[in-house]
Amino acid sequence: EIIAYRTRENIGTTTRSVNPDSVRLMDAMFRGSTFNNVDHETGRVLICPHGPDPVLLGIRGEDPTSVTNTFNQIKIDEPIERAMIFKTNQGTDAHLSCHRKIKTLLPYQSTVIAGTVTGAPRVLRGGHVIFRTSDETGSVDCAAYRATGLVRETALQLVPGDSVTASGGIHPRPLGVLTLNVEKLEVTGLVDTIRVENPSCSNCGTRCESMGKGQGFRCRKCKARLPKTFRVEKLELRKITLGTYHPPPRAHRHLTKPTSRNGIHRDTPFETKNDNIDQTLESLVSISIAS
Repeated sequence: EIIAYRTRENIGTTTRSVNPDSVRLMDAMFRGSTFNNVDHETGRVLICPHGPDPVLLGIRGEDPTSVTNTFNQIKIDEPIERAMIFKTNQGTDAHLSCHRKIKTLLPYQSTVIAGTVTGAPRVLRGGHVIFRTSDETGSVDCAAYRATGLVRETALQLVPGDSVTASGGIHPRPLGVLTLNVEKLEVTGLVDTIRVENPSCSNCGTRCESMGKGQGFRCRKCKARLPKTFRVEKLELRKITLGTYHPPPRAHRHLTKPTSRNGIHRDTPFETKNDNIDQTLESLVSISIAS
């Protein structure tokens, strides 16, 4: 990650003079070598903080040369105190490397659990979705917050019996109750869901109506009657499929691995060949720093 810092007179203000259109253009040019510059659903620029801190912007990417070249494409209308490059574990899911049983969960852990949905999803005030997940050791509520977008929409379509792998942080609630705040949701199994319908009339095909509890059905059109045993069971088409569901970039934590980095994993440090160092230094030299 390359981070540019603000000069002393600008620290404490929340507005940053970074041209958003130039960031979007940069993102299109360097997509694949950098990530999470822009939220593509909303067009929102993600490289600039919103608080009064000394950071002007930060760009994350796959190697030092890429982030410095990318930085030089952005139009910045305020002085830069300095720019520094860091090797970082952001965008790696490093915090989600530990799989745990539900019984062993502790407050403030980041973890991955696998289990079966045992409670129908419910929607809380604010649009957040809660669903109960269980394994052979216990149960825990999983929370998919409104900001998680597709994760929340997927959680809303779960039914008891579905199998899931949920990743996220453990949040303590009163009386020692724990909640897993879902950052990533994998649906690993779906059960069949059955819808029970009133029958159609055998004479005219019109949908029948119930005559009351235990009294059977009556055709609205020709008034034919059917016994109560004639209710029809139909297999419902599920609105979700097996797969892994991610939140939009605007809802990512710093360590969350974006879908653009799927399949990318580095066990070894960057190679520090002279030509790589020279390319990075050349890019850094072109950055205008306030004196």
